[in-house]
Amino acid sequence: MLLKQAWQAWKQVIHNVLLIIPAIFFSIFALPFVGAEIFVAWQFAQMASYTMVALIITAVIINWLFYELLKAPTRAGRAVLDKIEGFRNYIELAEKQDLDYRYAGGRTPELFESYLPYALALDVEQQWAEHFADVISAADTAAGNYSPGWYHGRDSGFTNLGNFTSSFTSSLNSAISASSTAPGSSSGGSGGGLT
Repeated sequence: MLLKQAWQAWKQVIHNVLLIIPAIFFSIFALPFVGAEIFVAWQFAQMASYTMVALIITAVIINWLFYELLKAPTRAGRAVLDKIEGFRNYIELAEKQDLDYRYAGGRTPELFESYLPYALALDVEQQWAEHFADVISAADTAAGNYSPGWYHGRDSGFTNLGNFTSSFTSSLNSAISASSTAPGSSSGGSGGGLT
């Protein structure tokens, strides 16, 4: 796994030279573990036989091969993944005119709100918000500080939809990463929280 992480880090260096530092770190971190595994295999070969070591290495390679091959989805799974990717492309690339034509009432704040969770899950919320910036701005002007019923926050208006979706995504990602930390591993501080 360490070698795989180091390999992935080096592949990222091709796209961004600044990522060379993490690649070097992963490589240096993996070297002692690889050396220890080679040493243990050599010691094991001295105590058992080279045939036994060859069998163990073959078993590890076969396990790794099947681990990689089992990641491939079934036909039904592939069909679902294709539909999800198609929906992601639609949300990302939908034309304003197409949205106005396909849906009764055209682009409305309600349409924006109904697909926003999917856009967030598929990481295309910024593009989705750009399709509706003029609609939400018009609703904000007409209604005076438009705010959906599900949103409660400090800002009552949605005057800049792009900033809202960026901020909302950032807050959501922070909440998810905070909830995924192990119990007892949070840093100090005494402020409230769940009881």
